[in-house]
Amino acid sequence: MSRKGLTLPGPLVLLLLLVPFLLCAQDAPPPPDVPALFAKVKETLSSLKDLGGKPLDQAPLLKTTLETLKQLPPSTKYKGHRGEAIEAVESAIQTVNRLSVMSRMPGGIPANYPGAEQLDAMIDVALKETDSALSAWNGEAASAPAPGAASQNTSSTSKPSSSGTSAASPQEAEAMQSVVLIKGDEGAGTGFLVKMADGPCIVTNLHVLFANPNVKITTQGGDEIPMAGLKGASDRDLAVIPIADKGYKYLTLCANVSQESQVGDDLLTPGNSEGADVILPTRGQLKAVGTQKVEFSNPIYHGNSGGPVFDSKIGKVIGVVTQATKVNTGNDLDKASFNSQNSAITGKFRYFGFRIDSVPKWDVYDWNQFLAESQKIDAFHDRTRALHSYLSGKNGSGGSDNTYFNQDDQVRQAHLEFRSKLQHGGGSDASRTRAVGDLLVALKNLADAQVDDLQRGQFYGYNQSRAQDELEYRKWLQDQIDKITDSFDHQ
Repeated sequence: MSRKGLTLPGPLVLLLLLVPFLLCAQDAPPPPDVPALFAKVKETLSSLKDLGGKPLDQAPLLKTTLETLKQLPPSTKYKGHRGEAIEAVESAIQTVNRLSVMSRMPGGIPANYPGAEQLDAMIDVALKETDSALSAWNGEAASAPAPGAASQNTSSTSKPSSSGTSAASPQEAEAMQSVVLIKGDEGAGTGFLVKMADGPCIVTNLHVLFANPNVKITTQGGDEIPMAGLKGASDRDLAVIPIADKGYKYLTLCANVSQESQVGDDLLTPGNSEGADVILPTRGQLKAVGTQKVEFSNPIYHGNSGGPVFDSKIGKVIGVVTQATKVNTGNDLDKASFNSQNSAITGKFRYFGFRIDSVPKWDVYDWNQFLAESQKIDAFHDRTRALHSYLSGKNGSGGSDNTYFNQDDQVRQAHLEFRSKLQHGGGSDASRTRAVGDLLVALKNLADAQVDDLQRGQFYGYNQSRAQDELEYRKWLQDQIDKITDSFDHQ
């Protein structure tokens, strides 16, 4: 969850005080002269730098820059840098919008608000990414991995014959028959059949089952497999579902991944990609082995969670597909290292799976209790996410989402009451001030709700970890509301 950048009133709250100008980019037909467009972008960005200290004067040039960037024809040749430049300019526009509204509020822009510095940094990023995009378009520095490049077959040991979703070998085709589909009311994922010490079972991730009622597990042939219980790993996101043995084909678990698998081994990660109810045999290589995780180059999608990480060399499962993390190149050191030809990280995302062989203990879960706990935590998260959306225009996961708050009835009601007070308050500074003050009180009350209940709750191990994460997220948001209130009270 990304929680950076929300230290003062976000655009959504402030835009409700006065309607500022909106900077909207209109798509235009892609022109043929790409270098000329890049030159125009660089010229405009350089002009923005010359306006240092006057952020409100930068709005027209930012709009022109964004329009020009979006006129560039879509292409993988940019290595993702064009997209990074667009994101930087859009962030700059949001900052200008915020500053514009704050400048019209009673008291103006707080003296300690770092808006100008943030804007300058965003323009620097846009300039760097524009240079990188143009170089990539011209085919320069092709051997250096790019920050925006998709993480597909970038390992130095990759082979054309073992990449993507090419046809599986007979051994792999047999292994894929042990992969199952998991689907509930709130999401879909993957699982696979194995035999453990206690008998036949299905292995998947706990997060596939989290807050997901009416889960059904089916084979690829459509046969439903009833759940006979549930166990959770004591220290990681893994679930074991006992089942009755009905002659299924089972995968073999690796007893000691550190000893049996080697970096560079060809891997297969079959899964229910994007919850489409089909199993795709994605290929890649083993990149690293840790005490709890393995890292691999196989690209994964939503829906792949819970699928096997199958080592084709040894014919065994070495892990469970669990997560993808975006590589952070936000500082100069990380960016320089990432761009180095010697970097071990070669794609925009890194892919991980949890090991099964090193789980110290499996705890017995009651399914109904696990579901009730996870739904309570999920509802708590949704409230925090709605408040985050309302205050900053972000959705709690790092993306832009200034309408998500409408899904929470109480946050939406606070918003509607705020608008009503603005519309019927006569338009004076005093009425606007009262409306903002009342809104902040309402948001504070909503942020404080449910906290004690979640703190006192008794949860299974995995849910306890999730609850702690959510409490930290909510505490962070409470602190932001307090800072906004303090800043407002001192204006």
